[in-house]
Amino acid sequence: MALSDDLTDLLARTGTGILSDATSFGAALDDFLAPETASRGVLNLLVDAVRQGAIDRLQRDIAHGAAPHMAVAAAGDQLARDRAATDVAPSRWAVAVLGVALGVVGRDVLDAQTAPAQSSVPHPAPAPPAPSIPPPTAPRPFAAPPAAPPAAPPAWGPPSRPAPPRRRTGLIVAAVVLALALVGGGTTAAILIAQDDPSARRTDPNTDGPTTDGPTTDGPTTDSTTDVPSVADEFAIAELMEQVALDSFPGAVDPVVTARSWSVASTNLSDGFPRELAIGERGDATSWSVRTTIDIRRLDIRAEHEPSDGGSYYDWSCDDFQSGGDVLAKCTEVEASDGRTAIEYWYINNAINSASHNLVLPADRATGKLEVFVGERLAEPPAGLTIEDLEEKLQLSSRAMLEIAEDPRLRLPLPSTLPPLPSYAFCINADPRPAECPDDIS
Repeated sequence: MALSDDLTDLLARTGTGILSDATSFGAALDDFLAPETASRGVLNLLVDAVRQGAIDRLQRDIAHGAAPHMAVAAAGDQLARDRAATDVAPSRWAVAVLGVALGVVGRDVLDAQTAPAQSSVPHPAPAPPAPSIPPPTAPRPFAAPPAAPPAAPPAWGPPSRPAPPRRRTGLIVAAVVLALALVGGGTTAAILIAQDDPSARRTDPNTDGPTTDGPTTDGPTTDSTTDVPSVADEFAIAELMEQVALDSFPGAVDPVVTARSWSVASTNLSDGFPRELAIGERGDATSWSVRTTIDIRRLDIRAEHEPSDGGSYYDWSCDDFQSGGDVLAKCTEVEASDGRTAIEYWYINNAINSASHNLVLPADRATGKLEVFVGERLAEPPAGLTIEDLEEKLQLSSRAMLEIAEDPRLRLPLPSTLPPLPSYAFCINADPRPAECPDDIS
């Protein structure tokens, strides 16, 4: 039996919830898989895919409309960076094989990956018969207690210092992938409604998160006095984004910050869309996201600079959110304190088991205000969920979302040197595509 089949069987028996805890998953692998199924190195790789959040990212990206092969590549590449691996192939394979077991990735995607050299181990040779008289043994020395396992590296932060507590557009998919990827804006509602949860548009509009009954979260709990960095210091901005999340979502834990650039340079693209920038590269970021959880809810904030050539990629309209087929949607316009019109929408897509409540406050380039996305998502929506049910289950009020979106701390500085144009948003919307845009952008 192939390893992917064994993993599928394992998840069928234990439930997919086991992938929320790397320790439990590792123990299940040891108990369930035969020794010859996979080497210890492969098992460690699979556990790391869970521990480092690669499987969460894979499911999020696909739920947001990313093509499975692109979602596997993005999550696998990030996993390789987290593991300090120079070869991304094993990490992509690990993400793909777990994706197949979850049922979110097809076997064709897995077949396109390169499995680790030792994805299985031979049956152990039979042990030689024990001698009739055991040989004398040296006295057993006292053993030192095992060292505690090293802590997982923080989601961001300079290696030299401790980490703090822990559109849509004719391509919502890319957007979402980017949303996944964190970069541009959006358009084509048809695609949106057909296959994507608009909550994740193009950048990593990080929006996932289940919710439970409880008091309504009511926006930031501080007076937002934290200073906004005057220059694009990646560590200061990452720390600020974490703090905004903790202030905005009381009770949230372990906020994770990601960043992307609008550049379409080949070094910035991974499978046709902007990649997550590694620590040390984020000084070039034009889009910053932070994701956190409260119980079973996942909550997201994204602040994104609009490039001068962004055009309709950053246009939002309630016309983009219409019910039909597997999709239920409700959208309303909300006036911000400065006169901008925010879009608030509830979105249920039964085909991808997605249910979310989101608010987008458009950018105002003239005043240096970024586009801000705020969202919360129900992790596992029950069958038959209606918009009315969703409004009762999700806890962020319209006012709370708008307060978060208007938080002055989210007026993040532009990079000292702007990424060159054209931007991803321009290239993804251009038809026909100009020569300066990569042919393989997606």
